[in-house]
Amino acid sequence: MRVVDPYERVDWTADDHHLAQLHVHPNYGDKGTPAEVIDAYHELGYTILPVQSKSDLLTTDGEHATAYPWTELAGTEIDPESSNQDDPPDWTENRDPEELGMVAIESVEIDRVEHMTHFFGSFDEADPESQGTQFHRARASIETTERGITGLAHPGRYLEHDVRGDWHRGEWERYDVLYRNRPRFFGLEVFNGAFHPDDRILWDDLLTKFAPQRQILGTAVDDATTVDVDDESVDRGRTVFLMSDEEFEPGHESGAIYDVWLRGQSYFSQVQNSQEDDHLRIERVEHDERAGTLTVEPDDWEWINWVADGEPIHADDETLEYDDYADEIDGYVRFEAGEGDNSYPSDETWTGSGDGPRSVVCTQPFLTTGTLARVERS
Repeated sequence: MRVVDPYERVDWTADDHHLAQLHVHPNYGDKGTPAEVIDAYHELGYTILPVQSKSDLLTTDGEHATAYPWTELAGTEIDPESSNQDDPPDWTENRDPEELGMVAIESVEIDRVEHMTHFFGSFDEADPESQGTQFHRARASIETTERGITGLAHPGRYLEHDVRGDWHRGEWERYDVLYRNRPRFFGLEVFNGAFHPDDRILWDDLLTKFAPQRQILGTAVDDATTVDVDDESVDRGRTVFLMSDEEFEPGHESGAIYDVWLRGQSYFSQVQNSQEDDHLRIERVEHDERAGTLTVEPDDWEWINWVADGEPIHADDETLEYDDYADEIDGYVRFEAGEGDNSYPSDETWTGSGDGPRSVVCTQPFLTTGTLARVERS
């Protein structure tokens, strides 16, 4: 069996674990300006941050209020009719990501239909009067951009599926179009703390159908309605990128982080309550091709699952002798570990109120008997 290891370039003794928050909005809920969002996550130790204005957040000039670049935020006046806040604050302060030791990424959440998050690009044709028009314009914009990464936000919020992925015809056709035929679609919010806390089942359904021809990279995000660092919903979901000192370049975007993201050189974790539960961390991944083994070492765990084809296939230890599971592994295998209840597989939603694990960490998929799908960077 051939296994593609997304972590093959990682130096686990030297590379840094960079925290990324991949779903956070200004002027939404109780959140304020982009500067306030940036300050909150900087205080929490995050070093990679796309501040995503929703696609229908407009300036008083009728343009999309893009929170990028950070050094040109001041002077942006927000149209109150386009915000869900009664009195949205205008943007009066800039931030310099290089001075903060952070990487700022241009990003937007395209909403009003099934929500999509797009990174390394924006969307300047927001049309809040027409849901269909906005969706198709956004999709066309994503398809024609020279580079970018797009994924679905809180997808389980929209779809009904059981534990074995009993898809309705219309639902499956939608995903077939988005993932199979559009090379920019790489992402899926597996954990969204605000709207749909656990979409591992959906992620496995999609990987079962698309892998190894198509890689689908998972993330965990906050999507919180506040930036109060003492609130249990802030720092609930995080994605961690593994990067060397040479690869990590603070400032506005970075070709290196784009490449690291596409290689799948990341893992992600979710906790029920960020004030009470600890995020788990992946300390090492080792692929021994000669022995036919994969080993993943988290810093702590009460249970582990090696998952393939939507089913846990091995839960005894951190090492998987994958040739022994040739009948079960077809396209991908992934690793997860957690504390608290081991609720997979289950069709119960992880509500964040006591059901399911207190914390869980997932690797990206190891594709098998195929090649890692790639997008060439311009």
